[in-house]
Amino acid sequence: VPYDGMTITQNTTFCQGEYSFPNGISIRSNNTILDCNNSILKNEINSTSYLGGIFGEDNYLSGGMIALFGNNNIIKNCIILNSSTGIIDYMLSNLFVSPSSGNNILINNTIMSNEYNGVRLKGDNNLIKNNLIKDNGFNGWPPEGTGIFVSGNNNLIEENYVENNPNRNIEIT
Repeated sequence: VPYDGMTITQNTTFCQGEYSFPNGISIRSNNTILDCNNSILKNEINSTSYLGGIFGEDNYLSGGMIALFGNNNIIKNCIILNSSTGIIDYMLSNLFVSPSSGNNILINNTIMSNEYNGVRLKGDNNLIKNNLIKDNGFNGWPPEGTGIFVSGNNNLIEENYVENNPNRNIEIT
């Protein structure tokens, strides 16, 4: 059974259910599969800890429901609701955090109603496939948020349903 603040370091399949994670969960390994088994992972945006406590680039507090710190990981069959960002990646290296994880696969997820972005990946060779990503980025004024934000080289976005994200549905930089 998953729990708030959980750190995943090996292949993990959740028991199907609905879980609240004010502090999110993280994958801190390489070559790991997270299968949410169509579980609902949510957080109440209005709570004081919705950012998840993940320190990202430039040392500002950022966060997400699932934070990636590694390469060659697969996240699948997750239903992610009401977080800051649904899935966010950061590669942990020694004592600093740099936005450079890659070769990750996000497949068959539903990512909706998150405060900022649905998916935010920086790095190379990521695959985002067959996901439903909508209604992200409406909690602030003016509304801003991107369904899928990807930065890096050789990233593949295919067969996703992405709609109603106020800033952009897909942004590639």
